[in-house]
Amino acid sequence: PVRALHDEESVLCGAAWRSQPGAFFVGTWGRVLHCIRVECGSADSWRCATVWRTELPHAVFSVDQLDVTNDGLDELLVRTLEGLHVLQEDLPGVCAELEVGLARLLVEAEEEQ
Repeated sequence: PVRALHDEESVLCGAAWRSQPGAFFVGTWGRVLHCIRVECGSADSWRCATVWRTELPHAVFSVDQLDVTNDGLDELLVRTLEGLHVLQEDLPGVCAELEVGLARLLVEAEEEQ
Protein backbone atom coordinates (compact mmCIF):
# COMPACT_ATOMS: atom_id res chain seq x y z
CA PRO A 1 0.00 0.00 0.00
CA VAL A 2 1.01 3.59 -0.51
CA ARG A 3 1.52 5.27 2.86
CA ALA A 4 0.15 8.63 1.69
CA LEU A 5 -3.24 7.10 0.86
CA HIS A 6 -3.89 5.89 4.40
CA ASP A 7 -4.66 9.43 5.55
CA GLU A 8 -7.36 9.96 2.93
CA GLU A 9 -11.02 9.10 3.51
CA SER A 10 -11.53 6.94 0.43
CA VAL A 11 -10.36 6.43 -3.14
CA LEU A 12 -12.99 7.55 -5.67
CA CYS A 13 -11.27 7.02 -9.00
CA GLY A 14 -8.11 5.96 -10.75
CA ALA A 15 -6.53 5.85 -14.19
CA ALA A 16 -3.36 4.52 -15.78
CA TRP A 17 -0.84 7.11 -16.94
CA ARG A 18 -0.37 6.43 -20.64
CA SER A 19 2.89 8.36 -21.03
CA GLN A 20 4.53 6.64 -18.01
CA PRO A 21 4.13 2.84 -18.02
CA GLY A 22 3.76 1.47 -14.51
CA ALA A 23 2.29 4.70 -13.15
CA PHE A 24 -1.29 5.57 -12.37
CA PHE A 25 -3.41 8.31 -10.81
CA VAL A 26 -5.65 7.96 -7.77
CA GLY A 27 -8.23 10.59 -6.79
CA THR A 28 -9.66 10.68 -3.28
CA TRP A 29 -12.63 12.04 -1.36
CA GLY A 30 -10.04 13.91 0.71
CA ARG A 31 -9.39 16.24 -2.29
CA VAL A 32 -6.01 14.77 -3.19
CA LEU A 33 -4.78 13.54 -6.56
CA HIS A 34 -1.87 11.10 -6.28
CA CYS A 35 0.46 9.92 -9.02
CA ILE A 36 1.76 6.50 -8.02
CA ARG A 37 4.40 4.35 -9.69
CA VAL A 38 4.56 0.58 -9.33
CA GLU A 39 8.15 -0.59 -9.02
CA CYS A 40 8.76 -4.26 -9.69
CA GLY A 41 11.58 -6.20 -8.05
CA SER A 42 11.70 -9.95 -8.60
CA ALA A 43 8.90 -11.91 -10.25
CA ASP A 44 6.70 -11.81 -7.15
CA SER A 45 7.98 -8.60 -5.51
CA TRP A 46 6.69 -5.07 -6.12
CA ARG A 47 6.08 -1.84 -4.27
CA CYS A 48 4.25 1.43 -4.86
CA ALA A 49 5.83 4.86 -4.51
CA THR A 50 4.13 8.25 -4.63
CA VAL A 51 5.69 10.26 -7.48
CA TRP A 52 3.74 13.43 -6.67
CA ARG A 53 0.49 14.57 -5.13
CA THR A 54 -1.59 17.71 -5.34
CA GLU A 55 -4.51 18.98 -3.31
CA LEU A 56 -7.63 20.25 -5.06
CA PRO A 57 -10.52 22.36 -3.68
CA HIS A 58 -13.02 19.45 -3.77
CA ALA A 59 -13.17 15.65 -3.91
CA VAL A 60 -11.76 14.10 -7.10
CA PHE A 61 -14.50 12.21 -8.99
CA SER A 62 -12.76 11.28 -12.22
CA VAL A 63 -9.38 11.38 -13.91
CA ASP A 64 -8.75 11.07 -17.64
CA GLN A 65 -6.12 12.00 -20.21
CA LEU A 66 -6.63 13.79 -23.49
CA ASP A 67 -4.62 16.09 -25.73
CA VAL A 68 -6.94 19.10 -25.38
CA THR A 69 -4.31 21.64 -26.50
CA ASN A 70 -3.40 19.66 -29.64
CA ASP A 71 0.33 19.84 -28.86
CA GLY A 72 0.96 16.09 -28.91
CA LEU A 73 1.07 15.76 -25.11
CA ASP A 74 -1.88 14.50 -23.09
CA GLU A 75 -3.24 16.80 -20.42
CA LEU A 76 -4.68 15.36 -17.25
CA LEU A 77 -8.40 16.11 -16.89
CA VAL A 78 -9.60 16.03 -13.29
CA ARG A 79 -13.31 16.41 -12.45
CA THR A 80 -14.34 17.68 -9.03
CA LEU A 81 -17.53 19.20 -7.60
CA GLU A 82 -16.16 22.61 -8.59
CA GLY A 83 -15.64 21.69 -12.23
CA LEU A 84 -13.00 20.45 -14.63
CA HIS A 85 -9.31 21.04 -13.90
CA VAL A 86 -6.78 20.64 -16.71
CA LEU A 87 -3.29 19.77 -15.52
CA GLN A 88 -0.30 19.86 -17.87
CA GLU A 89 3.02 18.09 -17.55
CA ASP A 90 6.01 20.08 -16.43
CA LEU A 91 7.72 20.64 -19.80
CA PRO A 92 11.17 21.40 -18.35
CA GLY A 93 10.86 18.17 -16.36
CA VAL A 94 9.88 16.24 -19.49
CA CYS A 95 12.87 17.71 -21.36
CA ALA A 96 15.22 16.78 -18.50
CA GLU A 97 13.93 13.19 -18.52
CA LEU A 98 14.40 13.02 -22.29
CA GLU A 99 17.98 14.28 -22.00
CA VAL A 100 18.79 11.64 -19.37
CA GLY A 101 17.20 8.92 -21.50
CA LEU A 102 19.06 10.02 -24.63
CA ALA A 103 22.37 10.16 -22.75
CA ARG A 104 21.77 6.62 -21.48
CA LEU A 105 21.01 5.41 -25.02
CA LEU A 106 24.20 7.04 -26.32
CA VAL A 107 26.30 5.33 -23.65
CA GLU A 108 24.67 1.97 -24.43
CA ALA A 109 25.27 2.47 -28.18
CA GLU A 110 28.95 3.30 -27.57
CA GLU A 111 29.36 0.22 -25.36
CA GLU A 112 27.93 -2.00 -28.11
CA GLN A 113 30.53 -0.78 -30.62
